[in-house]
Amino acid sequence: MGRKGIQLKHAEVVITNESISSVSAEQQQNGEWTCFITFYNSDSMQIEEVYIEKQRDGMRTWADPRKMFDFMYTKFGITDGQFKICEHREKS
Repeated sequence: MGRKGIQLKHAEVVITNESISSVSAEQQQNGEWTCFITFYNSDSMQIEEVYIEKQRDGMRTWADPRKMFDFMYTKFGITDGQFKICEHREKS
């Protein structure tokens, strides 16, 4: 199962709090954060791992992980998960 991008408007339709099996927040090499949501997609009848895409392609990231956590809670009701700090991130 590979990670794939999904537009927010589509994610809000196919991802429900009940369908989520795991969530991970990961720091990227540039120091910003993104979230990966693993869920059961009832449309494809498969487990999928996705990240939210920006409107103009590419992975949606947050400089402040607190804002990302607020987003995850507000949009999907996510209250727990795992996080991973990138060991090889750019130093400031």
